[in-house]
Amino acid sequence: MNKRSFTLIELLVVIAIIAILASMLLPALQQARNRAKQTTCVNNLGQIGKAASFYGDDNADFPMPWRSKPVSGGIVWCKGLINGYLPAADPFAPVGGAQWVASEKKMYRHKLACPMRPLTLQRDLYSYQCMTRFEVTTYARRSLVKIPSRSAHLLEGSQGWQRFELVSTTGKATPMFPHDNPTFNENEDFGDEAQINLQGRTSVLFMDGHVGQVDRRKMPTGFRDTRAAYSSFWQPWPFGTGITGKWHNNW
Repeated sequence: MNKRSFTLIELLVVIAIIAILASMLLPALQQARNRAKQTTCVNNLGQIGKAASFYGDDNADFPMPWRSKPVSGGIVWCKGLINGYLPAADPFAPVGGAQWVASEKKMYRHKLACPMRPLTLQRDLYSYQCMTRFEVTTYARRSLVKIPSRSAHLLEGSQGWQRFELVSTTGKATPMFPHDNPTFNENEDFGDEAQINLQGRTSVLFMDGHVGQVDRRKMPTGFRDTRAAYSSFWQPWPFGTGITGKWHNNW
């Protein structure tokens, strides 16, 4: 019995069909990979959130601050303040981020860093940014946060050692929005009015301990609302110097 060979046209048709199927499947596979990375990011921030909660339990109900002292010289939260509550990691890597060590020409990346972040710039320190300052006033305790599920404690940012309540000026510490953002890069700046309505979401650890993602187009900013700095998102407590009478939950 003679075996029939494929003709060139038939081979080309098969190749074309495979190419069409690949073009249909590859975007779906990429989307699935991104979803898996987003889930990992949320889980990683959740682990950091548990460590922050343990810190509060051991410190008279005061939430983990961005720095252990109100002036320079204190321990930054991601460079030692909660390390004892987390599994051991590379000492050069800030919790949840990465640090460039110029003398070694090497980037040290923490194992709880968000996998959606490339963290490739030769910057001193990347990490999640902490929204709570070092406070000595009695009101600034976790139990007195007005709406814990609406107030940010940590969120993805450009610099782990700085804190911001509201970004409305370029060149300062800025939130980062790597999720559902196909053009994301580490030079994005939420303090640039032209960027506040672009695509993207950021992972946020809220004061009640849950982790969610906030769309860039919904995050409070002075470019959209002059009262944004007094929103529950940026201000956990509705009282304090400059806050009393201005605080709101409209975001």
